[in-house]
Amino acid sequence: MQSDHEQTTPAPAAVLPRPRGRVTKRVLGCLVIGVLLVLFHFALQHGQALSEKRERGSDAYVLSILLVQSLKNNGGAYPPWDPRPGHLFFDRAAVNPTFRLAHPLNRLPGTPDTALVVGQINNQMGFILDSFPDETKYIYLSHAVTNEQEGLALLDAYRTAVETNRSFQDSLPAEAGGGTCGADQFYRLRNDLQQNLTQDGVTIPEGMDLSQSVPVLFERPHGEKDKGAWVVPMNRRPVWVPYPGPFPMTERFIKAIEALETELQPSEQNVTAAP
Repeated sequence: MQSDHEQTTPAPAAVLPRPRGRVTKRVLGCLVIGVLLVLFHFALQHGQALSEKRERGSDAYVLSILLVQSLKNNGGAYPPWDPRPGHLFFDRAAVNPTFRLAHPLNRLPGTPDTALVVGQINNQMGFILDSFPDETKYIYLSHAVTNEQEGLALLDAYRTAVETNRSFQDSLPAEAGGGTCGADQFYRLRNDLQQNLTQDGVTIPEGMDLSQSVPVLFERPHGEKDKGAWVVPMNRRPVWVPYPGPFPMTERFIKAIEALETELQPSEQNVTAAP
């Protein structure tokens, strides 16, 4: 027989398990939202990067058109190199000057010779103009090469030409078999390049299309962001080339160009002001 105390002691309450389905749904919901946010952020970045890449490709194409227009002024030859040592860009004197819109013109600039365009443009009274293209973004080759070996030899020929004050208007000498397509010289880029090579008995490798294989102009590679650059061959059709990648986007060739520029361009510390 139980005592009164035992009869009045309540039984402990049962602990009911928390519904797992509801917790799982909340966790999954948070994960889905997190994934969507990451994808959305990636899409914004990817879309912006893609837009910038396309814009750079358009700039490269416009620049190729400028070079072709200059053929008429240079007897069918592409512009020579910039005469300043270490500036692997074309001589701007051989190409018609071009500009692009820069900053809105809210007041007259202090420098009288600033390039301007005045008028109602995009609801502005005018714009200050920037010189196009920005040569710090590009590398230009005024002589024909088709692979890394020829490209490296051309840089040596360039260095020698600078040291001997040789003009870039003409072909540049090369070691026997080390020039354009195995020739003994580096041919100037011309619209009749293939004809000139054939007339001189230079054998063009079978299956090679010089219009696609000879780079004229290319961007300096954007190594970290998109790891590549636009390359404009003689056919004026910009091609996206990864970096490191095929010529001229080989790491060895790009590094050799950078070293040559550093070697030949006077540094600010070595330039002394004229008395």
